[in-house]
Amino acid sequence: MLLAGTIGDAAGAPVVDVNLGRVGFRVAGLSAAHGGAFSSAGDTLYLAGTSASAFALVAINAADGQSLATRPLDFSPCAVGLDQARPWLYVAGVNPTSGQSLLQVFDRRTMDAITTLHVTTDIPYGHALCRIMPNPVEHRVYVAETWAGEHNASAHAQLYTFETPP
Repeated sequence: MLLAGTIGDAAGAPVVDVNLGRVGFRVAGLSAAHGGAFSSAGDTLYLAGTSASAFALVAINAADGQSLATRPLDFSPCAVGLDQARPWLYVAGVNPTSGQSLLQVFDRRTMDAITTLHVTTDIPYGHALCRIMPNPVEHRVYVAETWAGEHNASAHAQLYTFETPP
């Protein structure tokens, strides 16, 4: 499957079945997905994106798109990452009011927020291509953002590091 991440659609964010070469299903409740991650077993797909005029985090059955859980987000998400060593889900984004970047940690089973880490910087992430890379060996989570085109010689990037408990 391939997530059509930047397509906005009132019928639901499309998930493409690559083997069939067409949209496999649409995720009800999301008009556009801004980030996604599969569970370790590949049976659950976690998506964060736009829902009507708000933002949401959803968990769906990866085979058929059946909704497993939904929760509202109070920030604009740009990426989702799964911790392979802990039952955590990371969502990075930016507060649309303050412009401050953040990384929110969720319990995958309950979808409850565990903590929110606020980034204090003059250049926030979340406005461009953003990715989360958990590293359980180092007990760190990296958030990377690039802008100005990935194959452009004048492209820029920034990397943020968050430490997790041992």
